[in-house]
Amino acid sequence: MSGFCPGSKGMKSPTPEDVKCPECGYEVEIWSSEVMRHCPQCHTPVMRPQKVSCIDWCSFAKECVGPQLYAKLKPAQGGSQSAGPIQSLAHEHDEGIKRLGILKGATLCLRAGSRSSDAASTQTLGQAVRNVGEVLNFFDAELRKHFQREEDGLFPLMEKHLSRDGSPIAQMLVEHQELWQRIARLQEAASLLPPGGKGVTPKVADEVERAASEVIRLLREHIEKENTILLPLATDSVPREELADLGRSWSPKADAAVGV
Repeated sequence: MSGFCPGSKGMKSPTPEDVKCPECGYEVEIWSSEVMRHCPQCHTPVMRPQKVSCIDWCSFAKECVGPQLYAKLKPAQGGSQSAGPIQSLAHEHDEGIKRLGILKGATLCLRAGSRSSDAASTQTLGQAVRNVGEVLNFFDAELRKHFQREEDGLFPLMEKHLSRDGSPIAQMLVEHQELWQRIARLQEAASLLPPGGKGVTPKVADEVERAASEVIRLLREHIEKENTILLPLATDSVPREELADLGRSWSPKADAAVGV
């Protein structure tokens, strides 16, 4: 690697960002080189929204940004079990957005690599195929668990305190089902990709890109609705004690007890 990578500019020259505390609404200043700060008002851990970046997929990321900053930012891949349930779901949304960025990048590499005959395209295609597979595994494991937490935990809790008229819960459930249908189409298209990426045809690359684009669009829109409508509504309508109980039921020990 040589020269300056523009993808690392925000990490090497950090800028501040105001992030609203999910518990009390206080605007917490978090720098782009940081992952989390505690709210000075209520001490709740506040996570900076994580966007996909080159640190998530580039093999030169550690060399580019330096080992200290790399180690500081890379742990953001994990969830925060100490946060409340609303913050945990919001953090999982950020993780989902990262995977959508990786999926988008993979489909672009598939399209370009399938139309190139140079030797480097084989390596690019191989990485793209692996990235698609990893994102599909994320959907099957982490997204499924996220939806289960909402459908079996948060949604029933909200329905205790909200009337069904005007509630967004029914629409969220419909969108969950629609997303699984679109993900199934992506899995079907991805099954045509050869292992290692060698010999990917433009036709197959285009099929994967079309299926992935639908998943990306729908899941981005769904997450935006939950972040701006559903989660604030849950914070306002469900008593803190009940949210705290829900968060405890999602702890690693509780998950192990029920076989999650």
